[in-house]
Amino acid sequence: MLFSRKMTTHPLRHIAVIALLLGLAISVSGGRATVQAQGQTVRVGPIVTMAIDNTGSGWAWAGPASLSEDPKFLRISGGTYRPLTVNDRDAGELVRNAAAIDDIALTSRPGEGWAIGTGGGPRIWHLQNGTLKNFLHNLGRNVLLTDLAVSNDGTDGWITGSRTDLTGVLLRLRDGQWVEQPQTPGNELRYVAISPNGAHAWAVGQMGGRGSDSAAYEWVNGAWVQRNTFKGRPAAIPQRVVVNGLSVDDNGNGWLLSPPPPQGTRDTYITRLTDEGPQQVSVDLPLTKQNSSGIVSVYLHEAKVNAVGNGWITGAAQVQTAAGGTETRPVLVRVLDDDFLEVSTGRLGVKPSSVDPIDLSLSPLAITPDGSHTWLVAQEDLKFLSMFELSEPWFQALPASAPAISGPGYCFQESSYCLRGAFARFWQANGAVTQLGFPITPEVTERLGDKTYTVQYTERARLEYHPENKPPNDVLLGLLGNTLVNPRLGEDLFKPVQPNNTPGSRYFPETGHNIGAPFLSLWESRGGIPVFGLPRSEAFEEQSAIDGKTYLVQYFERNRLEYHPENKGTDSELLLGLLGLEQFQQTYGYRP
Repeated sequence: MLFSRKMTTHPLRHIAVIALLLGLAISVSGGRATVQAQGQTVRVGPIVTMAIDNTGSGWAWAGPASLSEDPKFLRISGGTYRPLTVNDRDAGELVRNAAAIDDIALTSRPGEGWAIGTGGGPRIWHLQNGTLKNFLHNLGRNVLLTDLAVSNDGTDGWITGSRTDLTGVLLRLRDGQWVEQPQTPGNELRYVAISPNGAHAWAVGQMGGRGSDSAAYEWVNGAWVQRNTFKGRPAAIPQRVVVNGLSVDDNGNGWLLSPPPPQGTRDTYITRLTDEGPQQVSVDLPLTKQNSSGIVSVYLHEAKVNAVGNGWITGAAQVQTAAGGTETRPVLVRVLDDDFLEVSTGRLGVKPSSVDPIDLSLSPLAITPDGSHTWLVAQEDLKFLSMFELSEPWFQALPASAPAISGPGYCFQESSYCLRGAFARFWQANGAVTQLGFPITPEVTERLGDKTYTVQYTERARLEYHPENKPPNDVLLGLLGNTLVNPRLGEDLFKPVQPNNTPGSRYFPETGHNIGAPFLSLWESRGGIPVFGLPRSEAFEEQSAIDGKTYLVQYFERNRLEYHPENKGTDSELLLGLLGLEQFQQTYGYRP
């Protein structure tokens, strides 16, 4: 089954009627999605556009819920969302200045970005400190603005549109000003995406005259270059300048979704955009196939990736049921560079429907540049259902997944998981990869004593979130060293000893152990008791349970330090043991 990708134009930009539903936040787990109610009923119309910044906070704009109601801005913050009013302190001029918003793009500075829309003609707004300010332009009233893309630092961006005579409009953001750019007649660009770092951009336009097929264009050396071949073979986008979704990462690779052509297959087309040109690709939907008698058609609504090419594709599939009829089900696909993983939507609260796949959507979709936060909207037949926050898929029943922690984060090509909020802050402040390793789980729940906490395992530690403590003590490292030491207290090396009085050594009467070379300098300079805890053994040679090699080690309450002479002279000469991996496997019986 063939599909093609990117996405900006959406049927929900046509203002619609009613919706009354419950606000939800979800984290995808175990091929399922766990749903947490926010305790708020929100009456809004269809969500037209949504954007979030590096912290996972942002705004969404919704059409009116009925002909007698006004459109609404929704504020996304701390894993929840709520509608703003004219008198809302957080809104400023946001609501008063909004006529009809078609697209929002936020930058790395909280409360700043741009928006486009209509209101007596084309409108461009500059979002500053949470306030929408009208940006003056000379486009005239006969222009419809189509697409908006802005780099994460807000220094570069693009706006596309068209006039009533179908000629194209193109503007570029430079030095805080939107400046109109020339376009080649018949090859006008209609949709555009820019990488978070601003170094790369892709666009979609016609391939040589009105009525022709579309082509992808790449921004190269200060010019838009048509890319209509892949490795020397023709690679036209089989559609006439209609795009569902477009997204580009910091390496210049992108995804383009385009709806099916008027004749032939009803499936969406997915196109991979690379420096070798555009290439059509296919996505397998094993879960959808497994739970149906057959797939009739698939309509993909949106694709969004982060700076390293990881992200999501959303859509809907019309399937045959066991009873012989058809129904439409939502589709959610995790993108990991060139790999696809379908995630079950069974607990998203979106039920199978009789509507066309075009009209059942998990869209709009918004992702932070690092991918640590993702929000999507569930809508049916131009009616708002609910909004969700997603986290990385987690396919295990134990430990159970936990909601994503709010706040800025880090995502990694080397790991399938991200660190967010308080966990990300602690990880960065305490040695990052060298000291704590990459995350090996998303946020999960674990029983610690008589309470249940949100924790996250990294290769070398377990991060524990203690909201009852004030920052920075709201994150503690698990006592993984103690867990491994306690069963071995009868061994001589773990029994308390007397001070050895060796120069460069330090004795701790609390546990009766010494710390000396080569571990003391690292213990003192990289965190001391909060990060490592007190010593629970003397230094001794031990074979690693992970790689089978023998190292000089010393156990502490929270960690095990290892001396790696093969890394002499580097930051990796002294390492924390892979206690996160060891503890997880010991507790749950498998390697994550």
